Amino acid sequence: MKHSVKSRHFRTGWVGALLFFASTSSAWPNHVHMHGGPFIGVVLGVTIDPVNPSTAFVVAHGGGVFRSKNSGATWLALNQGLPNRQVFSLVQDPRNRGRLYLGTDDGLFLSNNDGAAWRPVAGALAKRNIRSLVFDPQGEGNLYVATDQGVSAGKNNQWTRFKAGLPYDDVRVVVADSQGEIIAGAFGGVYRLI
Repeated sequence: MKHSVKSRHFRTGWVGALLFFASTSSAWPNHVHMHGGPFIGVVLGVTIDPVNPSTAFVVAHGGGVFRSKNSGATWLALNQGLPNRQVFSLVQDPRNRGRLYLGTDDGLFLSNNDGAAWRPVAGALAKRNIRSLVFDPQGEGNLYVATDQGVSAGKNNQWTRFKAGLPYDDVRVVVADSQGEIIAGAFGGVYRLI
């Protein structure tokens, strides 16, 4: 049963989280280098357009954002409006294909034109170190954000911060499973939002 965003907190979920991560790791048995990518820095994320799988976005810390519309044959840098290229993660809004959210070391950024230009999302996440992003898979429109100050969730730029149950503020990754469970990886372990 889903609880309201405001009443949720984290609990250690070692067994379920380990099974989740173990099941996803088997999805990558083979890797193919996609030549032509002008990637500078460390590639931290790849996002594939679920409607058009030949379109992919790559997030490279130190290099910025790159997009390919032809299955990796050519790439275009998409850094207009970013204060720097220290980026961590990117997620596509499931309700609006052209809308992308980008986590950087200088806050959360938004593009409404498929990454052609970025603008900062003002408010509680401005200037935060945003490491990981995931939308609620249940379709409620909540965006979950892993930061150096715990996990925040929100929509329409209204954010709720979660720290209860997390022994450390520094959260590195947040993921969601198909049942809507939100799992966070932080210093000290893996935690499930309840």
